[in-house]
Amino acid sequence: MTHTLRVAASLAAASLLGLTLQAGPPVSTTPTVAVSPATYTMRISTSTTTVSKTFYASVSNLSVKTVTWWVNGIAGGNSSVGTITTAGVYTTPKALPANNVIKIRAHSSTNPAIYGEAVVTLQNPVPSLSTVTPNAVNIGTFTVVLKGTGFVPSSRILLGGSAVATTFVSDTGLKLTLTDNTARSTDIGVVNPDPGTVTSNKKSFTIMPPVSLNLTPATATVRIGATRQFYGSVSNSLDRTVTWYVNDVKGGNAVYGTISETGIYTPPAILPPAPASTTPATTAPAITVTIKAVSNAANTITDTSLVTLQNAIPSITSVTPASAVIGTTGTFTILGTGFANGITGRLGSTELTITSITSTRVTATATIKGGIGGVVPIGVINPNPGTAPSNVKIITTGPAQQVLTSQAASKFLQRASWGPTPDTIAHLQEVGINRWLDEQLAAPVSDLPEPIADTTSISPAQRTFYRNAIHGPDQLRQRMGFALSQILVVSGVKTPQSHQLVPYMRMLNRGAFGNYFTLLKGVTLSPTMGRFLDMVNNQKENPARGIEPNENYGRELLQLFTVGLTQLNMDGSNKLNAQGQTIPAYSEETVKQFARIMTGWTFTTRPGETPRFPNPSYYGAPMMAVEAYHDTTSKTLLNGAVTPTGRTAEEDLDLAIANIKSHPNVAPFVAVRLIQRFTMGNPSGAYIQRVAQVFQSTGGELFPTVKAILTDTEADNMAPNQGKLKEPVLYMLSMLRALNATATLDNNLTSYDQNMGEDLWFAPSVFNYFSPFYRKNGIVAPEFQVNTPSVAINRVNFAYRATRNGLSSQVQIDLPSLEGLATDPPTLVEALNQALLNGGMAATMKTSVLNAVNATTDLRVRARNAAYLVAGSSQFQVEP
Repeated sequence: MTHTLRVAASLAAASLLGLTLQAGPPVSTTPTVAVSPATYTMRISTSTTTVSKTFYASVSNLSVKTVTWWVNGIAGGNSSVGTITTAGVYTTPKALPANNVIKIRAHSSTNPAIYGEAVVTLQNPVPSLSTVTPNAVNIGTFTVVLKGTGFVPSSRILLGGSAVATTFVSDTGLKLTLTDNTARSTDIGVVNPDPGTVTSNKKSFTIMPPVSLNLTPATATVRIGATRQFYGSVSNSLDRTVTWYVNDVKGGNAVYGTISETGIYTPPAILPPAPASTTPATTAPAITVTIKAVSNAANTITDTSLVTLQNAIPSITSVTPASAVIGTTGTFTILGTGFANGITGRLGSTELTITSITSTRVTATATIKGGIGGVVPIGVINPNPGTAPSNVKIITTGPAQQVLTSQAASKFLQRASWGPTPDTIAHLQEVGINRWLDEQLAAPVSDLPEPIADTTSISPAQRTFYRNAIHGPDQLRQRMGFALSQILVVSGVKTPQSHQLVPYMRMLNRGAFGNYFTLLKGVTLSPTMGRFLDMVNNQKENPARGIEPNENYGRELLQLFTVGLTQLNMDGSNKLNAQGQTIPAYSEETVKQFARIMTGWTFTTRPGETPRFPNPSYYGAPMMAVEAYHDTTSKTLLNGAVTPTGRTAEEDLDLAIANIKSHPNVAPFVAVRLIQRFTMGNPSGAYIQRVAQVFQSTGGELFPTVKAILTDTEADNMAPNQGKLKEPVLYMLSMLRALNATATLDNNLTSYDQNMGEDLWFAPSVFNYFSPFYRKNGIVAPEFQVNTPSVAINRVNFAYRATRNGLSSQVQIDLPSLEGLATDPPTLVEALNQALLNGGMAATMKTSVLNAVNATTDLRVRARNAAYLVAGSSQFQVEP
């Protein structure tokens, strides 16, 4: 009714609009049921997998939309054709029906005659293979069981892709029995036939050859006291057991060693005799035994392994005594295990003399030398075959008696020598400071090599300097000579040859403990100084020839060698006038007067030549005077002193030096500069005055002066802002000596001082490498003037190389001793603390170094890293 009215209304509306409507196709009113999908292909279910699909029924032109579901005419289906739920979910059967095409119908629940239909094609399941037992068989007849899912009675096992006779056990199991004599590696799988033919995944499968035996390792090296596991691998046999033999003796014996049922070989207690040799042996002959395994499944199947026997790795449990006196011969009893005949040993870098030996006890003697930081490792080494070192024990070394602590001795030697060594620390502890100073005064001079010719390079002398500094007994003299070379400066920049520099440096070393003013005269007459500061061939004034005396030496004699520019108090401070200004020590005119007094000197006449002025250069003797060229007129010197007329060149020179000696500036001037070279860059006025008074009261004697410097209370009790950066030469040498370094005459240390701003004997000018007035952060610190960023890097790079023995083969620290100490990281770090830092390592630094050492178990790396970190630290680079 409603439909009819709607059509009528539409026609009426169209008429009003003047439109003509055409009739559409007729609308069906026939009730129908449609099923989707209409066709579908499905795998049958298995005992482990259910296969389902939802079908949908669409009911048209019926008011009741519900349906009932049927499978092959069976309401809800059954186990043979599959089942379907009221919601249309169809589940395939677990076995393929005879007719694998299934019809699923949806009947209208109100009019069953109205239905829709879908056609389902069933296929065999997809087989899945999980296990193959066994997966390896011997050739011949064998049975294999396959486990998995999706198997059907018609499933076939595929061996290498070919179907073989198959026994169906269940949808999860198949079995095959087969005879096959072809050994190979292949695969095994399962194929289900049509409908829906499909192949499973594959598994590896091996058909093995006959029984075989492989013994591993084929060769082995075994030490006395150790064991070695051997493995007899039997292939292609269910019985994989073997019987073991040593040198054809079942289970072995005490002579050649024994082997257990599980293949563990134990060597004999001592090496068996070496085989006889028909030729002279250059090395220890190898000692071997043969291990044999015999298959218990087939006793004709065997394999062997060749074992090379070696001495045990010796192990030390204790050493007595645990301390020794330096300089004596010590006898040590070493207890442990694995000691072999022919064993050797070392106490630090000293060879032990072995006096008796058993496998658990060694007695030995050695000359006791000081150890780095007062400790030294002791260990033994078994010989070949299989030479090997033991662990080490630590021996404390020291003097027979002590009047100083090792720390106090080390600190004193840091300022009085090129750095403490283990032996010099112990010696100073024993004899005390005063006796040590007396010994230094009497010690023979470590001399430099005689120049061979005028063109001789200075390098051999520089290398000798470093060798002397590391090994020479006259440490204080060498330090004083070097200090004087930085005050009374000449430089290889202008006089680079050995015949020029060596005589001058020898003069400073030999005069290091003498009188300053006596030395000053020698310096003045040195042809090297004459050349460097232009006093040689200096002539009196001759206006007609335009000649004026050269002022260079006279100026530096006053400014840099003796007096300085301003008047000083005895404490080194400047004297001030009423206006609070500094007072000049002399005038420019004074310089001119000293220039006049220094005229008339030329090189000494060479042997065999005729004297003249000027003479050709000759550095083998002091300069000589030629009076015709000397200014004999009166001169006005310091403090208005006037020289008489008519004096000879040497008489005038003596007057000039005496005039300088009388000036009150000289004592504090020299005191400051020597203190800076030995102890600190910024001494107090009181310290300067005490030293200056000794210099003045002795008339310029250098030995009492340096003794006063070294023994002053301020040197031992510096304020926090006092001290000094070790200048490069001292930094290198003190590091090497502390680490018990050795150096030969062909060392290469001069190549390193150049990179650190202190090229030995090649100061850039008469003002030395650095100024005594240079300040760093407001503190007088001369050595910091050359410590540029690149130099600072080069300094730690030197420490890196030195502590790895990477400087050269001619300069070597006692790295083996440090490696011995590295077995005990705290002992190693404390030894370096004592050797390099006088026992003053900060707690935070010690923790950091220990952490770095403990980061590795490699003893060499431990030793190198620890030494590098301490030697490169600011605490070592800056004294105290």
